[in-house]
Amino acid sequence: MFVAAVCVGAIAICWAPPFFRLWLGPEYAGPSDYPSVATLFAILLAGSIITVGQRIGYQVLMGTGQVRVMAGLFGFEGAANLMLSVVLVRSHGLIGAAVGTLVPALFCQGLLQPLLLCRVLNIRFVTYVRAVLGRPVLFAAVLAPLIGLASLETISGWGTLAAAVAVSVVLTVPVALWLGLTKSERDLAWAALPRTYPSVKASHVARNRI
Repeated sequence: MFVAAVCVGAIAICWAPPFFRLWLGPEYAGPSDYPSVATLFAILLAGSIITVGQRIGYQVLMGTGQVRVMAGLFGFEGAANLMLSVVLVRSHGLIGAAVGTLVPALFCQGLLQPLLLCRVLNIRFVTYVRAVLGRPVLFAAVLAPLIGLASLETISGWGTLAAAVAVSVVLTVPVALWLGLTKSERDLAWAALPRTYPSVKASHVARNRI
């Protein structure tokens, strides 16, 4: 889940500037008096990546009866989001409002919820970080230069943008499969392929037997 969120988020952040420029026009996508729409989008999406990456932990906590604790956590995050955004928007404008949303998400979803999950499951936080964050962080570190190289291409229209996004997907999916997933997770991914792709499954099984 976390690897998929990082993969989709990285591609979206990479190609957000030309997308908004083509959609809204340069005068609205990157006004001189305000931060660009792509910058605001990247800040908000970063918080969403953290939240999506913790969805499995959320389901575990809900399944173990931690409903009141989770409600309190979400309530605290919402209140912190509101207060921090109100404070920061006065001094930093729209960037402050976006950061006011990002920081509570990082603190609550990226730190407090994993700590609660480790306490409920009786596991060490270091073990959790190594198992859950190790591969996504490695994947992101390798993915960043690949996406950066792809983004150097000049985007002149929707067709060029679609082709560039397709190239990014082709580059990132293999990296995600081999760096972001363990062998057992890759086997589960291959097993989940639709029956309409028997040749792909057969080739994967043949490679494992060699």
